[in-house]
Amino acid sequence: MELSKEYIRGLFLFDFKFRESAAASRRRLNGAFGEGTVSDRTAREWLARLRKGEFSLQDSFMSGRGSDVDNDRLRQLVESDPRRLVNS
Repeated sequence: MELSKEYIRGLFLFDFKFRESAAASRRRLNGAFGEGTVSDRTAREWLARLRKGEFSLQDSFMSGRGSDVDNDRLRQLVESDPRRLVNS
């Protein structure tokens, strides 16, 4: 059963409200949905975010260099000649 990140984060929020530790939450989720569903590090990071009051279940905005590619133009080029090679 493939679970979305948001769904798993919602389960962490539920455990957080009941004052579960990161280790207990990880064991419970892996027991219910299969070993490897949640790593120890992921559990610790999400419980730390919740303790800081960060309750959004969505991915946070990642800063960094923006894209210089015109995606619409790239799509047109690929559709016009799918075998075309693109060099940077």
